[in-house]
Amino acid sequence: MAEELLFALGTYTTLGGPGIRIFSLEGNEFRVHADTYAEDPIYLLRDRGEAYLYAVCGGEGPQEGWAASFAPKDGDWKNGLEALDRRMCGAVCPCHLCIADGDLITGEYADGCISVFPLENGRVGERKQLIRHTGHGAHPVRQTCAHVHQVLPFGADFLCMEHGEDRIIRYTKRNGEWIEKSEVRLAPGKAPRHGLVYGYRLYVVTELGSTLQVYDISGSEWTLMQELSLPTAVPEINFPAALRLLPDGKGLCASSRGADKISFFAFDGDGSLIRRGEADVRGHWPRDILPLADGRVLVTNQKTGNVALLGRDRKDCWALLANMQVSAPVALLQLK
Repeated sequence: MAEELLFALGTYTTLGGPGIRIFSLEGNEFRVHADTYAEDPIYLLRDRGEAYLYAVCGGEGPQEGWAASFAPKDGDWKNGLEALDRRMCGAVCPCHLCIADGDLITGEYADGCISVFPLENGRVGERKQLIRHTGHGAHPVRQTCAHVHQVLPFGADFLCMEHGEDRIIRYTKRNGEWIEKSEVRLAPGKAPRHGLVYGYRLYVVTELGSTLQVYDISGSEWTLMQELSLPTAVPEINFPAALRLLPDGKGLCASSRGADKISFFAFDGDGSLIRRGEADVRGHWPRDILPLADGRVLVTNQKTGNVALLGRDRKDCWALLANMQVSAPVALLQLK
């Protein structure tokens, strides 16, 4: 019997989605267990103890967004989620969150803000700090102001992908407040979207540049050591989105909306990247991707309303193994 894998899925409720869906995979079969309403949960996160789930919500509307926390209902994720807390971010269109030095930190796209909340046993306290970026970038439409697209932990600090200002910012905590420690400035119009840290390298997808960048972060000065193009269909509508480490630690993958591809890369000896092929996502607008330990990949195709399970066929080509229809899927999180 195939091992059962359990997942949480965030969907845009303003586009018809159910909120946060708990589903499982047993072999190549999808099974839906429970839907919990939360308005536009755009990104999901587990705490280190894996007892709670956090979501940043309100990502597609003009209303102020919020951070929410949940516990498994009656101790079982399959029963759905029990809402614990909901705290307003202080800005609109939040799109990402992380936990750093005991704080829950959210990034807001529309206003270029970062909100900081205290955490205790799954409970989210009142916002204790609001950081507002005020710059802009070179693109006349997409970078007219600051846009925080991702916050990710970096040791005791955290990094911010500042899409609107073409910056990667490192924040550190001093006297209980988060302050800028250092930055990397990208070429104008690149727009960093998502990054991940692995070893002494930082990997970043640029949304408007349609590239994957590799930074050497081994010293005090971070330097760009490699930049690779990502697939494009029509350049002006191609926007790279998710970036994920492969479970075996030997490479990573990135999704491209518009081109509707997943690009796979292997790590070279120095942490640089080698191309290893592409997969069609069997849908449109792959907002998130989740590579599984057995080599399969889950994809949330936002605009075609499907979660696709991809895997290798007998000819070693990428094939659609199974499909789950659900409106506006955007975020994936593995629970088990």
